[in-house]
Amino acid sequence: MQSNTFRLFISSTFSDFKKEREILHTKVFPRISEYCTSLGFSFQPIDLRWGVNNEAQLDQKTLEVCLEEVKACKHFPHPHFLIMCGDRYGYIPLPYMIETEEFERLKKDIAKNNESIDIIYKPQKDKDENIISHKETRQTTSLELLDEWYKEDKNQIPLEDENQIPLKEKNSTAYILQPRRRDEYAKGDPKRNEYTIYVNWEAEQSALRKILQTAATATLDIDTPEWKKYFLSATEAEVIEGIREYGPQTTAQKELGNTMDKEYVFGYLRTIDNPSGAYADQEESLEPTRAETFKKNLENTLRENIHQASYESTKEYESSNFEAFEKYFYEHLKLVIDKQKEQTDSLTSLQKEQDQQKKFKNDKLKGFLGREKTLSHITTYLNNQSIKQPLIIYGPSGMGKSSLLAKAIEKVIKKAEQSLSNAHILYRFVGATQGSTTLRALLTSICDELQEK
Repeated sequence: MQSNTFRLFISSTFSDFKKEREILHTKVFPRISEYCTSLGFSFQPIDLRWGVNNEAQLDQKTLEVCLEEVKACKHFPHPHFLIMCGDRYGYIPLPYMIETEEFERLKKDIAKNNESIDIIYKPQKDKDENIISHKETRQTTSLELLDEWYKEDKNQIPLEDENQIPLKEKNSTAYILQPRRRDEYAKGDPKRNEYTIYVNWEAEQSALRKILQTAATATLDIDTPEWKKYFLSATEAEVIEGIREYGPQTTAQKELGNTMDKEYVFGYLRTIDNPSGAYADQEESLEPTRAETFKKNLENTLRENIHQASYESTKEYESSNFEAFEKYFYEHLKLVIDKQKEQTDSLTSLQKEQDQQKKFKNDKLKGFLGREKTLSHITTYLNNQSIKQPLIIYGPSGMGKSSLLAKAIEKVIKKAEQSLSNAHILYRFVGATQGSTTLRALLTSICDELQEK
């Protein structure tokens, strides 16, 4: 592994897991961090329920930021993911990107009735519950609201949406959810920032969600990936990305190969009889069975790596000391860290070099789009065995040569896998690792790999 850092992503709904989070951050993680230090490693818990910056929230990028962190944690030594699931299904974000053809189908269905909507806003309050502002109720229609918040971006190439659901047209355009800060209004205009106030955005978002979910159910096949993205909670989206065995594999998971996730993933399933308040979903559209189904799916997926707790009442839960919770996660995280340390110590210098090169390649693949013509030239060169000259790709620093080659390597690897070829793809990014910084080390590494194969 290139890094000696364990990065653990913590996923859950927020307000109903404050007590468990406090135990993790004040009792479990400090001890784990101290233990990792004694092994020559460091420990970094990633808890974005407390840490998504304001700009990402205003730009409607909260889920995207979370999913990128889930992916990033997988490139570090394991354990890498901890999911806590209670009696809430949790927040369902609006899709950030909707393919144009699909969006137009939804609009066509919405236009049949185009219902009038009254959007009622809650008052904005300070920490002492004093009302600071209160936006007046406004009346609009379903189509007007949709057109206000989703705009077509013809520069988008939506190969996948933020929930890793494949889109149909490789070169189709997409409608994009607009930022909460309204740049169409001048600075100083109150309308520019009225939706940076969360209670105002919450009312708009709730109305939009209902419109999209109703239209999706009427026009799309239920339980397909296209339909599910309108009903998927942020927490379950993180689980889909974080646990390979939970659902359909995402692109990032496929790139990581066949490593079993669930060995390095931990779950905490908590049940409170007759939950209410912060421990139950407040959205009227959320069926109670959705949280239960999510919990059952997690239980079936993780099995051995799960700690469960049941409480007869909210009062019993809130008076708990969480000793069993603390003990379980400290001991099991420590156990997996020991196992990972043993595996790291047992790697040969060649295996470490291969791991580091693979990580560098995967890092360079992030966000790569386009360059199809150049990639086609590279493929043609590789397929033509009569060409004896090397192919040289050159250009100024920072032009994306490494990312282009990472994509070319990935395409060759996938082609070999699909054709069941026994070809071995050997690659090195010179200077990316300690074993590729000198000519002697580079050639030794290449020769060792050739000899092994």
